[in-house]
Amino acid sequence: MKRNAKFKTQGYGTMAKIGVLLPTRQGPEHRHVTATQTVAEAVMAEKLGFDSVWVGESVLARPRFDPITTLAAVATQTERVGIGTAILMGPIHTPVLLAQRLATLDCLSEGRLTIGIGLGADTPGARREYMTAGIPYEERLGRLIQTVHACRTLWRSDPAAMADDAPGRQTKYWDLRGVELYPKPHRDGGPPFWSSASPFVEKALVRVPRLYDGWLPNPPTAELFASGWQTITSSSPDADRPPTRAAYLTLCADADSERARTLLDRFCRDYYGYGVEDGQKYQAFFGGDYEECRDWLTGYIAAGAEHIVLRIPDNDYAQHLETLAQHILPALRG
Repeated sequence: MKRNAKFKTQGYGTMAKIGVLLPTRQGPEHRHVTATQTVAEAVMAEKLGFDSVWVGESVLARPRFDPITTLAAVATQTERVGIGTAILMGPIHTPVLLAQRLATLDCLSEGRLTIGIGLGADTPGARREYMTAGIPYEERLGRLIQTVHACRTLWRSDPAAMADDAPGRQTKYWDLRGVELYPKPHRDGGPPFWSSASPFVEKALVRVPRLYDGWLPNPPTAELFASGWQTITSSSPDADRPPTRAAYLTLCADADSERARTLLDRFCRDYYGYGVEDGQKYQAFFGGDYEECRDWLTGYIAAGAEHIVLRIPDNDYAQHLETLAQHILPALRG
């Protein structure tokens, strides 16, 4: 398994925020994960020094706890750690209800919320989710863009936000003229939206600085992460505030590198139905000993990642969390 190349000339520091994805999967093979365990593991992650905790969303394709409800429970049991979605399937939600739920969650967390948002993979399961939600699959991109606009408009209190032509109010999907939403988020303007735009899709990358506050891809290599970021910045060189650079990475760390790679391959086959070598063509997967894992993660940080979200492919989640805190976190923080 190859490590990332070093990016010694990028000029970025070696410090990055490190978050973890919480286990929320449900179904016949995932009933060992309970909602109370998920919340307890978020509390544990905060105590161990992680900067953020994240949850994914899937209703039917890969069933799991509802992300907003789960993060609401996490918000009330934690104090410092950031909370986020990785990722929220934006188009399957109606904008008014989504804006209200996210505003409430931002209030519960006192401004700790980040919304990773996207379309989801184009798979039969994902298409079924759209169909059961009553959303035509071919409308998903337009609805995603307008949902982000609508949430931001509904979260504002200024007179311009109440205008009929405010972003997201009148679209071919809905009419929100005259709608005034409360509660407002804890933060002025609401929580940030981070795009999950694929580094393989140039059109998606070009939209990032125009619509989003951050970029949270799943790039298989640090080189691809760097080239994707170059596309983003070159598409909008005069942006007042560049998006936050983040990366969603799957990592299996163990004292025994072969055991780590075996666990990672097993996870990949159970989750996706193919081996890790095939998975690495499209997503960021790595398994190895502690030194190898530190080197691999440092490659993304050197390539510009300011925030890393780690998915842990191990049934013994609490033990793996402690392993990361002991052997990985200190090195990534210089």
